[in-house]
Amino acid sequence: MFSDSFFVDSPTWRIACVISLPDSGYRWNIVLLSHWFWSHKERSAYLSLEEYFTKAWMWICRFDFFGHGESDGDFFDITISKAFENVVDVRRHLQTHYWFSSYALFWSSFGGNVVLNVVHQYPSTYAFVLAKCPVSDYKKQKVRTLWLEAIEEREKTWSHVFIKDYNTPTPVSYDFFDELDRYNVHDFIDKLDLPVFLIHGDQDDCVLVDQSIKTANLCPQVTLHIQAWAGHAFNWPWEKEVVSQLCTDFALQYFW
Repeated sequence: MFSDSFFVDSPTWRIACVISLPDSGYRWNIVLLSHWFWSHKERSAYLSLEEYFTKAWMWICRFDFFGHGESDGDFFDITISKAFENVVDVRRHLQTHYWFSSYALFWSSFGGNVVLNVVHQYPSTYAFVLAKCPVSDYKKQKVRTLWLEAIEEREKTWSHVFIKDYNTPTPVSYDFFDELDRYNVHDFIDKLDLPVFLIHGDQDDCVLVDQSIKTANLCPQVTLHIQAWAGHAFNWPWEKEVVSQLCTDFALQYFW
């Protein structure tokens, strides 16, 4: 497998990317991979997907969202709209410098919400979407994780809101919360007209599997795999292998 690192220059920030292709033989298809909150393109889960996809002769482009990993920006200022622009900018760069017959997307959690919104806005641009434990309903998620209380406090004091990381509080601009309702997947998913493969752990206590069940019920294009005993991160080696194999098998149905 050959890999090359580069930056995509957007009007206001740089996006760190890695493109990888198989050692021998390949299809002119590419999957764009990115991550969830607090994560980055070098996590082992994305490296596992890269290995599986390139063995199946697919190109891969991993990249860091604004304010994450090696990309420009402060995490405090991340919003869904900025992440949305990152996806569009990376694909535009690839279109300019390469020739691919088909594009697809893989994302997790927060990123899963981003890419489902991207394909809603650009329905003929991508062959399919793969998403692991995506946030489909931010209205519900906001209340369930007590974000609503934090937002009310934000409105009173005009101080930043905190999202709890696993170990330390992480400050995020109120702009993130202010735009959440504009990106609710359940408001448009029934109109989506391309294949979507969702993987969700039945033990996920961060984004409940009920969200993906509702997504699948609303849209006949959605194939849902509920993984027994898996949580939100799919951190165990066997979980990464399951995700990588299922996603590769699904991709090969639509890439040629």
